[in-house]
Amino acid sequence: MSRPALAPRPLLLAALVAGIAVPAALHLDYLLRDQRLPRDLGLFYLRVPAMWAALHGQAGADWPQPGGAGAWYELFLAGWLSLVGRSPQAFQLVDLAALVALLALCGAAAAAVTTGRGAGPVGAGRVRAAALAAVLLAGGTPWLVLRARLSWIHVPEAALVLATALPWLRDPALGRGSLRTAVLGALVLLLRPTGLAWLLPLGLGLVLGRDGRRPPARRLLGIGLCWLLAALPALLGLRDYLLPKVAARGRYAMDVPGLGPQLLDALGPLLPLVAVAGLVLLLRRRRDPAAALLLSWLLLPVALWLGFRAGLDNFLVGFAALAILAGAGLAAWPRGGPLLAALPFLLLHLPRLLPDPPPDSALDRALTAIGEPAQADLHQLYRPQTEWGRADLDALLAASCPRAGRCVLGVAEGLDQPYGEEAGRLGTFLRPWDRLDLLDLRGQGPPPPLRRLHALIRWDCPSQQAAWARRFPGQAVRVQRAVRQHDLRVAWQRRVAPECTVSWLVPHGQLVDPSALPAGDPR
Repeated sequence: MSRPALAPRPLLLAALVAGIAVPAALHLDYLLRDQRLPRDLGLFYLRVPAMWAALHGQAGADWPQPGGAGAWYELFLAGWLSLVGRSPQAFQLVDLAALVALLALCGAAAAAVTTGRGAGPVGAGRVRAAALAAVLLAGGTPWLVLRARLSWIHVPEAALVLATALPWLRDPALGRGSLRTAVLGALVLLLRPTGLAWLLPLGLGLVLGRDGRRPPARRLLGIGLCWLLAALPALLGLRDYLLPKVAARGRYAMDVPGLGPQLLDALGPLLPLVAVAGLVLLLRRRRDPAAALLLSWLLLPVALWLGFRAGLDNFLVGFAALAILAGAGLAAWPRGGPLLAALPFLLLHLPRLLPDPPPDSALDRALTAIGEPAQADLHQLYRPQTEWGRADLDALLAASCPRAGRCVLGVAEGLDQPYGEEAGRLGTFLRPWDRLDLLDLRGQGPPPPLRRLHALIRWDCPSQQAAWARRFPGQAVRVQRAVRQHDLRVAWQRRVAPECTVSWLVPHGQLVDPSALPAGDPR
C-alpha cells in the first residue's frame, strides 16, 4: 500500500499563514480593546519623550545624550510616533510588527536548518513541514506571544538576533548576506548588552564554518570590525551593567519563581512534551554547527538564570531557538509533525477565540488550572482589561486637576497598573496628558516640600506588597510625608482586580469637579 501523500502545497501555505495571522490578530484585538496604558517595564524607553519633543522642535526640548543601550531603537520609536501620531496603539503596533517578524523568522530558520549537513536528501515537503511546525511552536509559546503585549524589549531583540543569523543558516559562505549580518548584528549589540551573549556563539560559527564552507576572510574581517565597534559601548559599560544585576540576585531569588515554575509559565503544559519529541528526532541525526548554535541559545537562558536569578523572560531568544530546533526535528515526520505542533498552538489561542465559560464551570476551572484565567485581571495577558484604564484616569484627572495650568499627580506604586518599573511617564506621554506632571514617590527621602500636589494614586495588592517594599524601602516614608504635608484624603476608590484596590486621594478630600468622577465602590 502506498504511503499517503503530503498535504497539498496550498494547504500547507494556508496553515503557515494562519500560524502567524492568528497570534497577530489576537494581539491586535488585545491592544485595541485593552484600556491600560503601555508601561516601561524594564526602563527601555526613557528617552523616547525627549527625542519626540526634539524632533518636533518644542521649546526647551534638548536631545538626550547620545549613545547608550537601545538609543537607536528609542530614536526609531520617536520617529515612528512623529510620523503616525502619538498614541498607545501606535506605540504598540511596533510590538505587533516585532511579533510577526519573530514568528516568520522562526519558520525561515527551521527551514534553513532542515537542509543543513547531516539531513540527507530533503524534499520541499519536509522543508515546508519544518517551517510550519516551528511557526506553530513559536506561536504556541506563551512568553513569545504574550510578552509582546508588555512592550517587552526582548521580543524585538529575539527577532533581530534571528534575522542576524538567518543569512548564515541559509548560506554558510554569506554570499549576499554578509552586509545584512554585519548591520543587524551591530543593531543587536547596540540594543541591549545581552546581545553579547547571543552573538558570541554566532561569531564562533561564522569562523568555524558550516557544511565545510565559511565566509571568505575579507567578509569575516568586515563583520568582525562592525560588531566590535558596535560592542564597544556594551563592553565598556559591562561592569556597571553587571554589578547591579549581581547585587539584586538575592532580591530576585526571593521575588522571581524558580526555574520549573517559570518554564511551565513560559511554555504551557503541553509544549514541553512536543518540543522534547522534536529535539530527540533532530539530535538523533544532526551534528552540524547550525543545530549547535541554536542549542547554545537554548541553554544560555538557564546558565544566565543560574548566574543572576533574573526572570527567564529576559532571554526570549532561547525560547525561539527551542521552537526552531523542535520544528526542524518534527519535520522528520512531515505528515504528523505539524499536527503535533498545532496542539500547544490551539491550547494557547483557542480559548480566546471562544466565549468566556460560565464562572466556576468545568472549562473555567480547567483554564485556571493551566494558568489561563478567563476573568480579566490586571496581571494576566490572555484577555484585555476593559473595566479599568485610560477612560477612568481621564475622568479622575478631570475631577481633580485645575482648569488651567499644570496638574501634579503623585505616583507611589504605579499609574494605571500596580508595581511598575517606572512611575508611568511612558503612559502619560502616549496618552497624551500634556498638562500633567508626575511626582514619583517611590525613592528614598522626603518628596520636594514646596511642590503643589493635586492628587495621589495608591494601589493596594496585598500579595505583592512585600516584594515592592524590598525594592523601594523608602516609599512608605515619602508617601506618609506627602499625605501629611498636603492633607491628602481618599476621594474615590474601586476594586479593579480580585486582589487589587485603587484609591484616589486629593487635598482635604475636595475635588475640583466631583461630577466628573468615574463609578467607584462605596466607602
